[in-house]
Amino acid sequence: MNAKFKKFAKTRKYLAEIGRLVFWAYGLTYFLFYFIDQIKKGFISDFLSLNIILIIFVIGGVLYLLKLHPHP
Repeated sequence: MNAKFKKFAKTRKYLAEIGRLVFWAYGLTYFLFYFIDQIKKGFISDFLSLNIILIIFVIGGVLYLLKLHPHP
């Protein structure tokens, strides 16, 4: 029972960390694109902004996994 609870707590911790990553990636990209949009007045298309958000999320996920399992 105790081991099962510990595993659940660990999983919850990982989920919380991933949620925080998603939140920060989304918030920072939204902030960035808001400022770029204010400067260029709609020069960037929605498709491009969506792709950049996805790229940032993937990079953040990879860096997070490397932090979780450090390779010598």
